[in-house]
Amino acid sequence: MSEFKDKIPAAGGKIEFLYHPEHGLSTQISGFGFMAMYLVAVSMDGTRLLGTVPVAGIGQTVVYPQPSVVTYIQSDEQGMWGRNCPACEKYFRTNHVMEVTCCPYCAAWAPSLAFISKDQRTYITAYYDAFARAYIGKTNTSLDVSAITDEKAAWHYSEEKQQFHFTCDIKDCNTKTDILGERGYCPRCGRTNARKLFTETIDKMLSQWQEAKNNISDRNERRSVWEDLTVKSLSEFEALAKHLRRKLLLFPMTSKRRKQLEGLNFQKPLIANASLEEWFDISVREWAGNGISPKRLVSETELPFIKIMIQKRHILIHNGGIVDQQYLDLSGDSSVRLDERISVRSNEAKRFIENVRVMAANLLGQCGIWIRGKVTMISEDALCYNRGTLVEFKLNLGGGAKTCRGLVLNTAVLFGRGARQLWILDMDDATPAQKDQWTNKKHIVHEEDIICELPSVVIGAETLLRDNPISYPVQDGKKGMRDTPAITLTVAVPSP
Repeated sequence: MSEFKDKIPAAGGKIEFLYHPEHGLSTQISGFGFMAMYLVAVSMDGTRLLGTVPVAGIGQTVVYPQPSVVTYIQSDEQGMWGRNCPACEKYFRTNHVMEVTCCPYCAAWAPSLAFISKDQRTYITAYYDAFARAYIGKTNTSLDVSAITDEKAAWHYSEEKQQFHFTCDIKDCNTKTDILGERGYCPRCGRTNARKLFTETIDKMLSQWQEAKNNISDRNERRSVWEDLTVKSLSEFEALAKHLRRKLLLFPMTSKRRKQLEGLNFQKPLIANASLEEWFDISVREWAGNGISPKRLVSETELPFIKIMIQKRHILIHNGGIVDQQYLDLSGDSSVRLDERISVRSNEAKRFIENVRVMAANLLGQCGIWIRGKVTMISEDALCYNRGTLVEFKLNLGGGAKTCRGLVLNTAVLFGRGARQLWILDMDDATPAQKDQWTNKKHIVHEEDIICELPSVVIGAETLLRDNPISYPVQDGKKGMRDTPAITLTVAVPSP
């Protein structure tokens, strides 16, 4: 079994480019010990990636961009491919490489091509280079991949095993993913694995509580267990809440609100709850339920107890469990005196863990439903407006929405949702200052803000498209605007 950070090589084999005077160039792959492979279409001039090529059965017609050069990207020996998120740039491995992909770290959605790793881009460039030599020379060429070592990165790449492997347990998904850390979002369906991890952890804590209650008689040992469970249960809640916050941060908000959300302290869930209710209508205390799960509520009578336990946890961590004035002021606990060593009883530890479980379930239920209903995965089929299309759209400004016309330049991501990068041509009822600021410039808008396609022909459209080549723009409130150009290859292929 490979360990964390082990290099996991791609499978070996032989790739041959076979030239025939009448039928042209064909590709033959043989001797592979691969687990899987997927295909990527590269433009004939070698300037950009056009799309992934779907798999089809016998007798089916495969639809993909043509003319193009089809490159074969084999998996590593565990049937997975490395990915780099275009938004956060972090590396992970998964067996999901088609359609759109959700980053398991930052939860941003993007087309599959945007996640192709740096090593795979180098490999595609070398693959295309071999094709071009065979095409130009009108001759057969071959490559013995198994003879290539990691030192020849242009021809071969290896993936790197990450810390934690999980399989999505959503029905009909079952995507496998390898990530740093433990909590992650499924690259295929976007669901988090944190619910399962949190439930398993809390169940272990309750089992540990029961075992200690039944088997430990020493008073100090028992006290140590109750205190440890009190500290760890809220730590697990904090880690879960921080993980779910990553999806909330994908939504449009002011820089001030973003900073407030990033600084929200989930070690104090009741205080954080007030902000979540105000900003997102999400409550840690209460969940209305759905057709599967009933309503859940942390009752008013439990709030003073939770408040005291949170403060007990705080001084256990930061003051050795000794009561200080801050504890007395914040907890409202009148059962202890200044400088006294606090104690956590067995029933208090269990009661607190169960309350933490309910708060976490409420947060998971509401965040999951709310986010899945609002964040739209990017699907090229669903994005109706192609590059070079003239559209009418809404531009939401501080003084209200303006109707504009613009030329579609690229597919984009705006705060984690499908969007288009447009060249703004004109704006209705615009002030001179607004015209100077917005027209004849690039801007990203969500697809739902595009009103319609216009049949008119834009004079100078070819020049605009030439000056703004295909790229992949991503904009969020944390890193701002990032525009990744399409892959550039140096080998020029003449027209046949």
